[in-house]
Amino acid sequence: MGPEDKYSQIFEHLNLAPVLSALGKKNHRGRPEKLNIPAMIYSLLIAKMENIEFVSALVRRLIHSHEFRVQCRFTGSDNIPSQSSYSRLIHALEQTGMLEQLQDRLVTSALEEGFVSGTHLAVDSSMVEAWDCQFSESASKRRAARREQKETRSSGGRATSARTS
Repeated sequence: MGPEDKYSQIFEHLNLAPVLSALGKKNHRGRPEKLNIPAMIYSLLIAKMENIEFVSALVRRLIHSHEFRVQCRFTGSDNIPSQSSYSRLIHALEQTGMLEQLQDRLVTSALEEGFVSGTHLAVDSSMVEAWDCQFSESASKRRAARREQKETRSSGGRATSARTS
């Protein structure tokens, strides 16, 4: 399988037309767009599949790997987007709400095709505070108290040894 075919089975079923129309310019006046938006979206998806966590690592990999650029569908004449370009794209995607709509369509089609049964429940726990966050203030107070106890013991131990000598 060639580098351009690695993700083709996934992307051939992905319809980016609604996303691109929502992100498109409202009029054709002003500065022409120099970024390859579809390739940027593909690169964000591939970054998730490749476990690339940060946009900076994605940009670095795009700069240094021609094969990765081809997999993300950048052409030879395309400029590699900067981190701020990706940040603006992600913000625009969040503002349009298209990602939620695409996910809903994907889940609905998976239910219709029988890939998933719909009997399992997945919960996003990103808004749940961790145990440490809830008690961080009291935990820091306990740590400070333990530190003070250690310091008084160690300084007290030196003082008594100095007196006995």
